[in-house]
Amino acid sequence: MRQKTVKIIAIIVAIAMVLTSIAFVFFVPSAYGATAEDKELVKSQMEILGEYLLLMEENYKDKVLIEDLIKGAFQGATKSLNDPYSIYFETEKQAINYKNTVNQTYEGVGITISKSGADILVVEENPLGPAAKAGVKQGDKILAIDGKSIKEKTLEEIASMLRGPKGTQVTLNLQREGKGFSITVIREEIKTKSVTYEILEGNIGYIKISAFSEGSFNDFNFARIALTNRGAEKLIVDVRGNGGGLINEALLLADYFIDEGAITHFYRKGEPVESFMAKKNLVEPLPAVVLIDRNSASATELFAAALKDSKTATLVGEKTYGKGVIQVLGNLKGSGGYKLSILYFVSPKKNGVDKVGGTPDIEVKNRISQDILSSTDMFQTFVPMSEEVKPAKGMTGLNVYGAQQRLKLLGYDIEVNGKMDENTVTVVKNFQKQESLWPYGVLDFTTMKKLEER
Repeated sequence: MRQKTVKIIAIIVAIAMVLTSIAFVFFVPSAYGATAEDKELVKSQMEILGEYLLLMEENYKDKVLIEDLIKGAFQGATKSLNDPYSIYFETEKQAINYKNTVNQTYEGVGITISKSGADILVVEENPLGPAAKAGVKQGDKILAIDGKSIKEKTLEEIASMLRGPKGTQVTLNLQREGKGFSITVIREEIKTKSVTYEILEGNIGYIKISAFSEGSFNDFNFARIALTNRGAEKLIVDVRGNGGGLINEALLLADYFIDEGAITHFYRKGEPVESFMAKKNLVEPLPAVVLIDRNSASATELFAAALKDSKTATLVGEKTYGKGVIQVLGNLKGSGGYKLSILYFVSPKKNGVDKVGGTPDIEVKNRISQDILSSTDMFQTFVPMSEEVKPAKGMTGLNVYGAQQRLKLLGYDIEVNGKMDENTVTVVKNFQKQESLWPYGVLDFTTMKKLEER
């Protein structure tokens, strides 16, 4: 079959919006492929397991609930797989929350966070989300949540602290430009938009796909048509930070670019299960560059690998995450739910993805979060430009030193030495031109004020 009813999912979860690589399919394999012998063995051993659980409940030195022992048995079986992507959910609510995560719907504050060294940074805020409306900004450093330190916590644990029922509140202890402050946010239901677009110079259309959620391919098509109507002749498709999503959406997008041949192959227990082949293109695809990075995972890697092997687009960026595993997401009668790894996928040429990732055609490092951190550190060392002087060529002082610091952070090629040397005068002139000021190379009060604002 070309398009199964199976929905295979792989995402980096950022619910609040924090990301960690995972993947699912929304179906339960019939009979799980178990042999009659296996079923008989399970039946006989379950009796023994039940007796053992009751023995522990009755004889353990401390009070223990049989319900907890049963949950522990489910968890233990799942953990015995030594698979970081397989999880047992104790309650139906946990399974539902996870499914909502996959569908890009959750209740929380609406921010994307990243760990850089020991710091937790806000790297993006949903402009319509409650955190942005309350005043949280990109680059803010999170110090604590509801007064509790997050220093030793993982991103997943921090995400859990930020999530919560809509209408409840959470207080974020933040640091911005070296100053600490607190913001209280009322959680809301967040539906994240997975596709955004804009027209760039040179008749280039830019499409950002943050996740392969339901309808992403239709949204991509809408964006492509809108950009073409505005004169786009080429595309940049940005899937950096995209942890995946619905595999069917990724297959459809790959199919848009690939005219014929395989898109991907699925394997289980070392044997091929199914291959997905491209249909003949009805629409001529626009020439495209696809941006990838180390957080491009799972379904995104399937998409990228398909384009690389078919040579239908140029991949630019960093090596991808290396998550070529697919899970099934299902419910257990009265006992919560599960996420279980059931398949591997490989590239059209049968190159592996899991634990190796995919390499770009052109390697370019993405240092956004590191740059935010280093820029914040640089900003905190700025000296004040408070001297009542207007430095001109040949002069020295704190005003010059502070101006050089600010110009360097703004990207100008300048040495921070406190001297109004010839290069500094030239840079000041360029800054004044950029800001529509009189370009005469003197650090007057208007120029210093504009520098401080920038």
